[in-house]
Amino acid sequence: MPCSLLEMMKKMIGRINFSTIKKRNDDIVAEIGYRLAEVEQGKGHATKALALAIEKGYQTYGINLLEAGTSTENIGSQKVLEKNGFIRVGQEKKVMQVNGKWLDGVLYAKKITGEGHA
Repeated sequence: MPCSLLEMMKKMIGRINFSTIKKRNDDIVAEIGYRLAEVEQGKGHATKALALAIEKGYQTYGINLLEAGTSTENIGSQKVLEKNGFIRVGQEKKVMQVNGKWLDGVLYAKKITGEGHA
């Protein structure tokens, strides 16, 4: 379920998507990812878009467990996840390649139980 991130001026500034939606025990689990144009970072767009995507995924698809990952160097993305109630659940060594360099990754998860997503 890809979505474009749009500003008031209606220009595309990024994307957000669910992938690997599956049933695990009593949960509907999905991985969520996002990317934002560098010039738009730090303005709250990703935080807001992630909150909307979480709500849409829960209401439309019943997704009640989300997983996400980012590099240990991407502090901005870690803040976006944490502001949306994700909890850091692990770390992996040299799990993603960015610009030809292998980076360590941080794993996050969020359990959604209903209104308020607590």
